Amino acid sequence: MDIERLAADELERIDRHRNSLEDLRDDPTFVRLRDARLTGDTKRRWDAASAAVMSATSRLAKSRDVVSEAIRLLLANPPAPEQAEQLLRGRSVPLTPGETPTQDRRPPASSSSVLRFSLDTVKDFVAEDLRTARRVVDDVADAFATARSRLARLTAALDDADSRLGLAAGTGTGTGTGTGTGTGDELVALRRGVDDLWRLLDEDPLALGPAAASGPGSADGPGRLAAVDAGAARLSGQLTADGEVPPSVASRLARLRAATDELATLESRAGARLADLVKRFTCADVPPDPAAAAGLCARIDAAEARWQLDELDEIDRALTAATRAASQVVKRADETFSEWDLLRGRLETYRLRAARRGRAASQELAALHQHARQLLEAAPCDLRLAAQAAHQYMSMERGDGPEPEMS
Repeated sequence: MDIERLAADELERIDRHRNSLEDLRDDPTFVRLRDARLTGDTKRRWDAASAAVMSATSRLAKSRDVVSEAIRLLLANPPAPEQAEQLLRGRSVPLTPGETPTQDRRPPASSSSVLRFSLDTVKDFVAEDLRTARRVVDDVADAFATARSRLARLTAALDDADSRLGLAAGTGTGTGTGTGTGTGDELVALRRGVDDLWRLLDEDPLALGPAAASGPGSADGPGRLAAVDAGAARLSGQLTADGEVPPSVASRLARLRAATDELATLESRAGARLADLVKRFTCADVPPDPAAAAGLCARIDAAEARWQLDELDEIDRALTAATRAASQVVKRADETFSEWDLLRGRLETYRLRAARRGRAASQELAALHQHARQLLEAAPCDLRLAAQAAHQYMSMERGDGPEPEMS
C-alpha cells in the first residue's frame, strides 16, 4: 500500500475517534455529571468514566504524534519511507503504565521503561475507553429520565392533594383542614420524602435507576420512591369524593404505573440505540423512535381522575404493544452491532492466521484485508458490503483449509 495513503487513513481513523470523544463531551448528561457534586454509585462510575475520557484523550494525542512523525519522514529531504512505514505498522506508540490497560501490561525492564503498542492496538484501547464512558452516560440518562418523570408526577399529585386539603397555597407545610390533621401531616411527610428524592436525583441519579445498588450503604432509591408512590396513592384515595379506590383497582393502577415507568426506561434506551444504529450503519426500514410512555402515563392519570376504570384494559394492551415495539428496536440494534463486532473479530483472526502461515506479505491478500477493514470502519458502515468483503478475504486466506478458531 502507498505509505502516504496509509498515513492519511490513520489520521482519518484517529479523527473519527476524536469526533466521538467530542460528541461524548458535548452530551448534556456528560456536562451535567461533570458539573455536579456526585455521591454514591454515580460518583464511583463517573470517576471511572472521567478517567477513561482522559486516557482516550492522551492516547489519541500520542497516536497522532506518531502519524505526524511518519508524515514528516515522508516529506523530508531525502524522504524516508521505510522509517515512516515502520512507525505506522510497528509497535510505535509509547504509553505510560497509567495509559496501558492492566490486562495487557508487560513487566517493564526498569522503572523508566516505556510500553509501546501498534496504532491499531492503541485505537482499540481508545474504543474501549469510549465505550466505558458512554455506558455510564447512557445509564445515568436513562435513570434520570425515568426518575424525573415519576417524581414530577408525584409532585403534581401532592400539589393536587394540597389544594383539596385546603392548605395554605404554596407553603406545603400547613395543617390539614376538613379531613383532619392526620391527613395533613401525612402530606407534609410525603412532601419531605419527594424533596429528599429530588436531591438524591441531583447527587446520585443511578440510585434511582432500575439497576440501582441495594444492600448496606446503598441509598435504596427505588424502595423510597415506591414508598412515596404508595403513600401518594393512599392519600389520593382518602381524598376522593366518591370514597377510596377499591384495593384491587388501586393495585392494578400501581402495576400499570410501574410498567409505564419501566417502559419509559426501555424507550430511552431504545431511542439511544436507534440513534447509534442510524449514525453507525446505513439502514433500510428504520423503525420509528419509540415514545409512548408519556402518553400512557397521562391516560392512566385521566382514567383514575374521571373514574373511567373500564379504560384500563385498553391501556394495558397498549402498554404491552409499546413495550414489545421498544424491545424490538433494542434487539435490532444489538444484533446489528453484534454482527459488526463478530466480523471485525473474525477478520483479525484470519489476519493473524495469515501472518502465522507467512502469507501476510501477499499483496492481493493485504489489499482484500484493507478493503474489508475500511468498509467495517466507515461511518456509516454498509454492513452488507463489509460482510461480503470480509468473507472474500477469509475465503481467499483459508483456501481449502478448515476455518480457524476465534482468537
